[in-house]
Amino acid sequence: MNAPRNMTIWDVIPDPGRAVASLLDPNFPPGPRRIPVPRRLGRTMRLFDAHPDEFPVMEAPVVAEPAPAPLDAMQRLVASGIANEYIATLGALRDPDAPFTPRSIGFPVEIRRVGGMFQPPTAPRIWQLHLSTPACAALPFVRRIEEVTGLKARWDPDFNRGMCGQWHHAVDLANDANWERLASSMEHTTPTAVARSAGIHLGYGSLSVINARRLLSAAGVAEPGTRSCPNIMPSSSSSLTMSLDGWEAVHAIEDGLVIPGNPKRSTFARVTEAGWRSLGKEPPPPPPPKPRKVKFALPAAEVAYVKDAIQAILPKGVPTYVREILYVGRVPRSKSRRLAEIVLWDGGIGRLEISGEPGAHGYRWRTTGGDGRPFHWDEAAKTWARVDEPEAD
Repeated sequence: MNAPRNMTIWDVIPDPGRAVASLLDPNFPPGPRRIPVPRRLGRTMRLFDAHPDEFPVMEAPVVAEPAPAPLDAMQRLVASGIANEYIATLGALRDPDAPFTPRSIGFPVEIRRVGGMFQPPTAPRIWQLHLSTPACAALPFVRRIEEVTGLKARWDPDFNRGMCGQWHHAVDLANDANWERLASSMEHTTPTAVARSAGIHLGYGSLSVINARRLLSAAGVAEPGTRSCPNIMPSSSSSLTMSLDGWEAVHAIEDGLVIPGNPKRSTFARVTEAGWRSLGKEPPPPPPPKPRKVKFALPAAEVAYVKDAIQAILPKGVPTYVREILYVGRVPRSKSRRLAEIVLWDGGIGRLEISGEPGAHGYRWRTTGGDGRPFHWDEAAKTWARVDEPEAD
């Protein structure tokens, strides 16, 4: 049987322009209701209906959908709701049930990608869990992270910040408020870190000498037999440029070589004259006193004018309510208007505005208190007093 030739739109629709116009324009003259089918196409369709087996139907092959790739450790962590990928890659994971201090327990585990974060998109996503301290492996939060990610957390001192967790544990707790917690949790830190932290807090004054002795003894840091302090390094202003180690800081403060700072004022330790002489140096001379600020001298005529203007409006025998005149100035584009900043009788700062000359037509004055409340002369108490304005309904 001859196969039908390749057919085009011209074989199916003899007049495609007329067909399209009849669809778009409702007023187009009606044509035949049925577009005639070419004879060759009609014959082929009848043959297909009569002999369907002679016309094989080509079916598209069925392609099975690929199985979804298994989630990696980070994706499982995100799916659990503990953290998103952006927060998880910033640093260690925050334990919501642990206190923020110390940071070693508040942020006990960190998830890191092998090879770093900046890799090609096709690079494999291999993750590792790193502990803040070796003892953090027993924390419930760390075990939960291991269960979710399917990884085993480990502590690696050669890791990027491997030793920071032990240092954070010591420096966060080596103060008067938390030194006992530090002494009872030495599994999270080292004696060396405790000694360095104690020296820092002694210099800032946040750890007393008595508590420092107790902490160093509990941490297993032995006191040296000699009380030498060779690491004192004062600056030209006698401030200690570098913190001392634990026992050296204790001895320096006890022997009067160093004065600890004040934590409330954020000051650090200072080297005394005895500390300078222990180094074989003379202490620097004291700094010269700072020059006193020169008070601005107001024009005597302006001050006298303000005083006379105030006294002219007060009843006879009533003292003035002005303790001091801070500033007197003329208003621009006005010949007789003056503004004055004054100290009121109660220490508040007020503003006095004077317009015109005393006794002349148009003379006005107005005083505004510092807190906005008016004041008056209390004849019974013989003093000036503020007036409490009634509250609006």
